Amino acid sequence: MKRPTTLLHRVLLNEGLQVSTAVERDWLTITSRFEAEGMSFLTITLPSLCDTLDQGLAQGRIEPSMFMGFKPWRRRGKLPALLSGFFMRIFDLEGVLLVKPCIDSIRAIRQITRLYKKVELPCSPARIKRAFERYISNDIGISEADQRPRDYRTFDIVAACLWSRLELPCDLISESPGKYGPGATAEHLKPNARFSSLTWYERCEPYFPSDSFLVSRPDRTDILANVTYLDEDNELPVRVVQVPKTLKTPRTISVEPAHMMLIQQSVCDFLYTVLESGFLGFNSIRFTDQTVNRELARVGSLDGQLSTIDLSDASDLVSNQLVGRMLKTAPSLRDYVMAARSRRARLPDGNILVLNKYASMGSALCFPIESMLFLTIVVCALVEHSGKRPSARLVRDLCKKIAIYGDDIVVPSETAPGVVAMLEDFGLRVNRNKSFFTGLFRESCGGDYYQGHDVTPVYVRHLNNPGQRLTGTQLVSSISLSNQFYMKGLWHVAQSIRDHLALCGYKRVPRSTESLGVLSYRSVFLNTNLRWDEERCAYRVRGYKPHVARDPDPIKDESGFIRFSLGPTAASDYRRDLRRALRDIADVRGLRDCQVVPDRQILLSSHEDRLCRYAWTGNKADLKGAVSDLGVSRDPLSSVKSHSLSTKNGWSPVHCAGITFS
Repeated sequence: MKRPTTLLHRVLLNEGLQVSTAVERDWLTITSRFEAEGMSFLTITLPSLCDTLDQGLAQGRIEPSMFMGFKPWRRRGKLPALLSGFFMRIFDLEGVLLVKPCIDSIRAIRQITRLYKKVELPCSPARIKRAFERYISNDIGISEADQRPRDYRTFDIVAACLWSRLELPCDLISESPGKYGPGATAEHLKPNARFSSLTWYERCEPYFPSDSFLVSRPDRTDILANVTYLDEDNELPVRVVQVPKTLKTPRTISVEPAHMMLIQQSVCDFLYTVLESGFLGFNSIRFTDQTVNRELARVGSLDGQLSTIDLSDASDLVSNQLVGRMLKTAPSLRDYVMAARSRRARLPDGNILVLNKYASMGSALCFPIESMLFLTIVVCALVEHSGKRPSARLVRDLCKKIAIYGDDIVVPSETAPGVVAMLEDFGLRVNRNKSFFTGLFRESCGGDYYQGHDVTPVYVRHLNNPGQRLTGTQLVSSISLSNQFYMKGLWHVAQSIRDHLALCGYKRVPRSTESLGVLSYRSVFLNTNLRWDEERCAYRVRGYKPHVARDPDPIKDESGFIRFSLGPTAASDYRRDLRRALRDIADVRGLRDCQVVPDRQILLSSHEDRLCRYAWTGNKADLKGAVSDLGVSRDPLSSVKSHSLSTKNGWSPVHCAGITFS
């Protein structure tokens, strides 16, 4: 689109058509304010009108003080003038919620106002500076919250009931082969170069031995002579950076050193597997499945019995001291968790900050540890609300009423005020604009619901540059955006995006009822650009297929090659055997007496017969042949280049089943 408002105009017309309301005045207001305020109107100011709607649905009425920055409809009116045709189908002229508000109008307002809320654009220097200052002030606030007098008796009992059993299998953490995550590292190492990293911390050695994590085979302990062991004073700090979130504020994260990434992933694998296995007697925490929280939010929007709570700056306010207290009855696990934590952070100005938080976003342990702490605090609130003495049985019963996915929390509505008070008492910050206890609107894990209806909007993530050919990322994003609008029923908007792409030269995008293996437009009945391949006795399709650019990144030594080749297999075997151990062992004695997870060195040695055929030469052809023979899909000579998606037009085999061809 030539201008951002062009797509917004299409959305406005399509939504007005669906609810039969005039939108000409709304369009004039939007264009005039966009000319005066720029993109900040579409990304910051306009979405605030949606917050007004959400709060009005929760409170049952809307007041002029709730939509500051927008003119009221008529003098002393209770409704905003912008999109008043939609608001009048939801609230009466006094601002009171109608008995049967128009669901389509609710969905329309949310779609129009939030269209550009999450577009990835660079923030202004002032907003970036404020985000870094907020990161520092949050860490200072943790220290102040830790010193606040507080009664920990209920917290200690609940934490013991929840986590003391983790002490039993935690020795299996040291048997995890670990893995390197996909993100950047503090040392700016490329993905393949990390496998040759030989840096280790002295304080981690008792819990994560370097001869297990850095040595690939029992006969290659000579590698340890090249390992650099750092004491606590010389440990590498995490690198504090920012990534796009919204134009209002960026997301501040930390970039961990490569060896800490390896250690943290080993603990993360253990926690993910144990907490999602049901070994502890509850399944309140989830790390990979957001659909449970979304479904509970939908159910809560039907009768109001469930409330959704969202936290602000959740990871930056998790106290390291409080995490240690939470795991007091699992001392071995606490030692592992604390050893895997980075203690210092390097700010963009070069200053070093000693962290009071457990971990910033970017650490592999940030998500599981914060989830465990939030569950502990929420259960404390529910115990106090019950008026009963805390016990293991009561804690298990209360956990069944809670669902936690990171900082998205679902609790019974009758306990929500107490939960919020308890969270804030422990120094956390509840986002009141995104937490809903009353009314019939609920929001959790990206799903927005009112009276059981999905009112989640479609978001634009990338803007196209007028007059320039689309990049691969922009093409993929545009086709995905068109398909999302199509599935939401905004067919005029979807077609306008497709027409725009055709004008840009992308005319061979097929339509299909299913995913084809190439970029395609969704359709309810059409399958186009297909041709029968007689040699393969199958259909093939012509279209654009995404490709990623790669950077030269060869494996540098034999040890790195072995860890590169066998790491995924070892990690998969570890998780499988750990799940089997947690399922088969029922009592404490059995868990301590049985060696249920194979030793890492044995696991790697089991592949030695195949590896011995390849004498290390560093030759590229030898590396390619070895990796191919071992069945490893990754490339030992290069790594994916960030933000470098491209597309190629051509014929590809159809990669789907269930298509009806006519």
